[in-house]
Amino acid sequence: MNSTGPSALARSVAALYQRSPAAQRVRLLNALLRPVGPLALVTVAAGAFGGLLPAGPEDRWRPVVATIEDTWRVGPEHVVALADYVAQKAPELLVALATDDAGATPA
Repeated sequence: MNSTGPSALARSVAALYQRSPAAQRVRLLNALLRPVGPLALVTVAAGAFGGLLPAGPEDRWRPVVATIEDTWRVGPEHVVALADYVAQKAPELLVALATDDAGATPA
């Protein structure tokens, strides 16, 4: 987060996450997690995503993958922090997500 709080785009992504069904939440989380490295996973959102890191040394280079079970503990307050981080690291990803959402039909 920056000194003035999360960006409007990060808040929009969190709102999308909050109103989405579980399967869409998983897709959104995995898209947001793609550019995030291990150090950021344990620091963003007070470490809320650190538990997603692979446990064994043989899995250390495997990409982080969220599951439906992860959506039960990851709330919009975590997603806004993650989206704000991604906005700084890979802003094109958030623009793509916003574009995809704009074309989606309401549930």
